[in-house]
Amino acid sequence: MSEFNFILKADLFKKGLSEQKYVLNNFWEKGSEILSGSGINLKPLPKQWFSLRHNYFSVLFIVVFYILHIPLPRLRFYARLNHCLRTWVTACDNLLDDELKELLITDLPEDARIFKSVHTILVADRIFFSFMIDAVRDGIITEHEMKILLQISLSSISASGREEAEEESGVEYDLTPDDVLYKIHAVKTGRLFTSPLSAPLALGDIDKNDPEYIHINDGLGAIALGCQILDDLSDIGMDLHNSKHKSN
Repeated sequence: MSEFNFILKADLFKKGLSEQKYVLNNFWEKGSEILSGSGINLKPLPKQWFSLRHNYFSVLFIVVFYILHIPLPRLRFYARLNHCLRTWVTACDNLLDDELKELLITDLPEDARIFKSVHTILVADRIFFSFMIDAVRDGIITEHEMKILLQISLSSISASGREEAEEESGVEYDLTPDDVLYKIHAVKTGRLFTSPLSAPLALGDIDKNDPEYIHINDGLGAIALGCQILDDLSDIGMDLHNSKHKSN
């Protein structure tokens, strides 16, 4: 998907990618500190992970923060929290879908698919707390605001998680296209695309009644549905082979 590099001609996307590179470096540094002495070590951060291709949506969320005029220190803090959220979600998807898309590369055995994802969640959670502690120390947030973020960091993705959990047992009836789009995907995927705005909303850096925010929030939900449709289409052959289209 390198053809999307044309968006870097827009200054905000160029700035967004530059910020995301700092986020990646900071995330890796924190991970290295946390793992020090544990017997598990981080490998070097792959250079290709700094590309737009590897960071499309992270960059998009940073651009949204710019558009909504979030102050730079807070913007950078939220971008770091969102990378932790991205890591949690990806690692959970790995466990649910029996795959391995890595956002943290260690010297664990290559075939340790399950434990690698579990370990990634544990490390990312500690990195998340480290980012919070640093932000309080540096005066970017208060201790009270940190408590608010501890609450919403999980609740912002809980609706998506519940939908994912309910799918594990299958459904007892045939779903219509509208059911799939607006009862399942709008929750499971749509909420994930709007959850990066939860922290600045909770701390008052975004006004929920701001028309610009409302349009952006709606747009992110629409992008989420489009991405999920593309993902479903790419998986349709395997889903038919595994009879996932049949109700229980």
